[in-house]
Amino acid sequence: MLSHSRDPCAICRPRHGLTETSLLTSRHHFFKSKLIEHFKRRNEQNEMRNRYMTETYTKMMATWTKKVERMENSKKRKEKEAKARELYEKIFPELRKQREDKERDHRLGTRGAVRSEADMEDVIERLQEQEVSQIEESRTYVAR
Repeated sequence: MLSHSRDPCAICRPRHGLTETSLLTSRHHFFKSKLIEHFKRRNEQNEMRNRYMTETYTKMMATWTKKVERMENSKKRKEKEAKARELYEKIFPELRKQREDKERDHRLGTRGAVRSEADMEDVIERLQEQEVSQIEESRTYVAR
């Protein structure tokens, strides 16, 4: 290709004339500024949308949790659950014992420590009962 051209620097020259090159650079600068503005505007809109979505979500979540708490703490529901619990505990007495143990553990857990000797003896007794029941369960599994 160099052998055909008279000027060896012709390869380095711009393909278009000087006016066309200046026209392209001015268009590029104009388009670049418009493009940057567009992306900034789009990012701002996305941020506004995300803020709006999080605000509405938190509001809706708060109202939903209030409704759920109101339903769970209603007197009618508690009476119904107590009635059903009494029925099941009559049929299955071990459920009553489990519930009472869980309530006792919860009470002891909220205080942080066992305060009296009676509480300590009760905890030790329940732990021993749990060990015995686990041993009996493992023996029944082995016997099968």
